[in-house]
Amino acid sequence: IDLPCTKAVLVYLPYDSNNVPDLWAEGYGAPGVDALDVVRARNFAFSLIQATVTRSSGRDLQRLPGPSDLADPCDLCVARKIAAACGIEMTQPKRGFSFKAWIGTAMHEKIERNLPGDQYQAQQEITVEIAEIPGLGIIKGHVDLYLPQHRAMTDWKTINLKDLPKIQAMGAKASHAGQTMLYMYGLRKKGLDCDHATLA
Repeated sequence: IDLPCTKAVLVYLPYDSNNVPDLWAEGYGAPGVDALDVVRARNFAFSLIQATVTRSSGRDLQRLPGPSDLADPCDLCVARKIAAACGIEMTQPKRGFSFKAWIGTAMHEKIERNLPGDQYQAQQEITVEIAEIPGLGIIKGHVDLYLPQHRAMTDWKTINLKDLPKIQAMGAKASHAGQTMLYMYGLRKKGLDCDHATLA
């Protein structure tokens, strides 16, 4: 392709699980290219990627608590979420952007797009209603995968590699198990048979 290119930018996206937006970019220029132009190219590429990965999703704008919130074993955490939905301001720990959550979302999208074609009965991203909280509205959730022929649902999870041995030894987190129970309940309310849940 005959396109002029005098500047290049490398952008690195570390995939650790802290809450720091630790993107890093480096610019390079061909011989004779103004150093300021290289800096501008680097800053533009950096800002473009940062805006992309930190863009708010529907989940970020969600006002009502979801199944993952309600399944949290921390009563104070559940109360804070419900209070926020009621318009009550509560002091909450400030959270920065999390690559962990972003990678989890990317993984969900990749699986949804590339699920093997022989699973023709598989249904993905099914919205289910869990319950109605008077004055707040209907609590809804999204089931990642439902396999009607197996009467089973699956919820995709991402974790830190260092946490895997603990989960293998002690089983799923209580909040994750509780979340799948709420999803199964929602599927049954929708008239779908579901007797099994899997955390993958």
